[in-house]
Amino acid sequence: MSPCRATGASFHVLGALAVLLAFGAGSALAHEGDEDEPHHDHSYQGAYWAPEVALGFRYRLHAADADSPSPLVAIGGRVATLMSLIDVRAEAAWSGYSTLRPTGQRLAVSRWSIGPAIRLHPLFVSHLKTSFFDRLKAGLYLEVGISLEYAAASVPDAMSQNGQRWGFGWQLGAGLDLPLTSVDETWSLWVGATYRLRFAGLDTRRDELRNFDAHEALVSLSLRFHDINFARVPKPGELHDGSAPNAAP
Repeated sequence: MSPCRATGASFHVLGALAVLLAFGAGSALAHEGDEDEPHHDHSYQGAYWAPEVALGFRYRLHAADADSPSPLVAIGGRVATLMSLIDVRAEAAWSGYSTLRPTGQRLAVSRWSIGPAIRLHPLFVSHLKTSFFDRLKAGLYLEVGISLEYAAASVPDAMSQNGQRWGFGWQLGAGLDLPLTSVDETWSLWVGATYRLRFAGLDTRRDELRNFDAHEALVSLSLRFHDINFARVPKPGELHDGSAPNAAP
């Protein structure tokens, strides 16, 4: 796969996801306007499913001075159970950059990373509260994941006989999610920020491409649907902001 084709494919996928987000939001609004539907308690408890898109950059840990900036585009889906005790994300990410070979020839590289990750929320109980500070605490997470890695070079012999390389990788990271809209409806819009280290087994035996381990920084936008009603619990009165337990007579 050439870098240009990979770039075109990534933007086609982004366009498809944008249509999905718009369709999902329209469906949610139409559902809210249906007066014949029975009323349900949609108070947010950290359980949802969501399509997600993210933009950022990837920078090799041992980058050469001649490396160009590497934009990073990712699309994925995410599912979380009650209080986000289980928060799983599947992602496909693309990045592209160029570097110089010892001969002075500029080399373009395209990379794909595809795989799942688990996000752990240390302050998960805060999902049952409603203040902004509690939302912030609940949105903090640590991330660990694995991936299938693919790289292609514009000059075939720079990587392998056919200019492509496959391998496996893994990542460690941390991040934060915050809501942009009310979470006490059937859906909500969220923004997130993630930093992670990705370790990729793509050794090409070429000095200019020897190491593919990288820093990654991303800003994400997701549309969360809260209709995972089997994963809910009654909220204790002590956890309602502005309320206190009933006093003994």
